[in-house]
Amino acid sequence: MQNTTNSNNGNNGATATVVQNDTNNAAAAAHAASYKRIEQLIVEREVWEQGVVRTTNEQLYALLAQCYALYGEMCTGTAAAKALRDALDAVIAMKGYSFNKGTHTMTKIVKCVFGVDRRRVSAYSLVLREALTQKLAANAIAAFISSKGGVEEIRRSKSATAKTPAQKAALGKAAVGGEQLAVVSGVKLSEKIDVAKVGNDLVAIVTQQADGSLVVRALVHSQSVLNAALACAYSASKVVVQNDTANKEAANDDSAKAALITAAAAA
Repeated sequence: MQNTTNSNNGNNGATATVVQNDTNNAAAAAHAASYKRIEQLIVEREVWEQGVVRTTNEQLYALLAQCYALYGEMCTGTAAAKALRDALDAVIAMKGYSFNKGTHTMTKIVKCVFGVDRRRVSAYSLVLREALTQKLAANAIAAFISSKGGVEEIRRSKSATAKTPAQKAALGKAAVGGEQLAVVSGVKLSEKIDVAKVGNDLVAIVTQQADGSLVVRALVHSQSVLNAALACAYSASKVVVQNDTANKEAANDDSAKAALITAAAAA
């Protein structure tokens, strides 16, 4: 009887070892599959970015939807969710990324998939976190982004300091409106001018000469070109940025002032 008992105990120990090995193997397989899934998202992003589907935003929105779905699957107590979280940590370690303690997991996923461009990571993460706030399903992400006018429109709508191109152009016009660097005239120049548009702004293409003079090559009447030039003038003018910030401060409480000044200085 003693020998029989010892034999049974030995069999139980072997069985426990087999079960433990099976459990470890299953966890390792789940981790490997999860890691491969994240890596596949990175590959798909690279394909999109290299121009295969650059003419459309559909692939981008599909990638963002997959990132969103990935996050949702991580937020459970299942073994599969843990495997995904571990895989994300492994990708982060492999790429050498570092995050603040309070960085949202959605931001971590976006950075791993889309790379280190801070502005892009911030915009994509903001869009997905807004979708999360609205409790959207992953299959509704593409329609949500399209309905809002795209990633940039959502980003601007959520930022207190972001400005649209039209707003920047208006501020740029204010920046240069009082300036008069030079007055240029000439017969050939007058032939290119529409007398019905006196007082309107336009863009001149000029070439700087060695003696400091400027040769006017062409006049551009396109409103979109003008807006782009004025937006650039706004971005280059620290004085206008600071004045614009001061006006905002007057309409906000004291707690918002420091953030607005910082945002203006970084523009």
